[in-house]
Amino acid sequence: MDPENRDLAINSASYNALPRMAQHLRLGDLLSLSGIIEHNHVRQALSGYEDRGLPLGQCLVVSGFLSETLLRAALDIQSLVNNRQLPLDMGVKVLACCSQESLSLAKAFEHTKVVQPEDHLSNKLGQLLVDANILDVESLEQYLESSRRTGLPLGHVLAYAGIISGELLETALLGQQLVRRAAIKREQCINSIAAAFMREVELMKLPFNQSYQKSLHKQTPRLGEMLFEAELISDKQLFDALLYSLASGSPCGRVMCGAVPDARLHQVFGVPEVFVDAAVSMQEMIDCECLTPSESQDVFNLMKALDMPFLQALGQAGARSITENLAPLVVQLLIGAGVEKLRDANVYSDDLRGRINVNYNQGIEVARLLVQDLEIPEHYVYAALRAAVLIKQQKTALTMDDLLGALTLACRESIALDEVLVLINLRPRTRLRWP
Repeated sequence: MDPENRDLAINSASYNALPRMAQHLRLGDLLSLSGIIEHNHVRQALSGYEDRGLPLGQCLVVSGFLSETLLRAALDIQSLVNNRQLPLDMGVKVLACCSQESLSLAKAFEHTKVVQPEDHLSNKLGQLLVDANILDVESLEQYLESSRRTGLPLGHVLAYAGIISGELLETALLGQQLVRRAAIKREQCINSIAAAFMREVELMKLPFNQSYQKSLHKQTPRLGEMLFEAELISDKQLFDALLYSLASGSPCGRVMCGAVPDARLHQVFGVPEVFVDAAVSMQEMIDCECLTPSESQDVFNLMKALDMPFLQALGQAGARSITENLAPLVVQLLIGAGVEKLRDANVYSDDLRGRINVNYNQGIEVARLLVQDLEIPEHYVYAALRAAVLIKQQKTALTMDDLLGALTLACRESIALDEVLVLINLRPRTRLRWP
């Protein structure tokens, strides 16, 4: 039978619904429109297997309503339609041909004489990673099989397996979108992915990145999102920075702060580097559940409004969320870290002593007095305030002894407390740092 003329089992009512459904096509609707399954098949499959947490496609396969091969074809067509690379009616026609003639997707495109989108295969995530020399074809097939078996997206499978980092996955997915929008060329995308991968390889060799763990951080805001929420960069500047980063292979953070050879960008973006560095540090804290996204915005607000150094803003932002008085614990931690002056009761003013002894939080005010009146180094005081916040918030499994040891090293070496926790392997490195 000629594929162009045969009935593709699409009734007129369903076919007329195509334009309305083209905004976001669901898998069940695509299979129904293509005459492959009926809606009652979907209900039967879900009633039997949905409680196991399986996605719809796998429910249909396990229930016997769909083959693995046809599911893969349907998912490819769904992706093409939702990415607006293929009209819905053409996608339905090709998928129906796959089913009725038992053809591969490529053959179905050929038989129906529907023009296959040029980037259907070449701009898939896996193929981009292969062309960037991050994966070989054989390994890609293994991970694709894992993706099909688990129902997880390929990128997630690769990230969970430690093949690529969450940051590299974001770079690759962004590049894929920009190629499909014709905003950058495919070659630029591949070069950018390859350059990002090689940067990671080199950075992982540095001593302070030795504890780095590749992982997927779904709850942590992206760098650009954090800076945008803090009103440090506009939405247009953010898009332009991402576009330039992908096209040039330059790290996005360095583009945003203008630290790139193109002098024109210094005035186009120019986010102060201290904010970019602070954002990366706070991403790592959010990854490890030692900071919330809302607290990170409080830190930015203090830095902007009061021109406050990052570590001071970090300590104060956390302290604001606690009602219990942090002051006694801050003093205790500083004494434990070797600030012998605080052992002498005579150094305390009446104001300072009073603030330490009240039952409501005076941590921020006491920190200020310790710096101004007792001339305790600011770095010591705000590292102790940060340690006190971590203890009281119980956001980490670290013990009092762990934090006291880290605080002692932070004071002695003038290193941020959270950075010390990484360097002494009490917390993993989740974001690679530049020298």
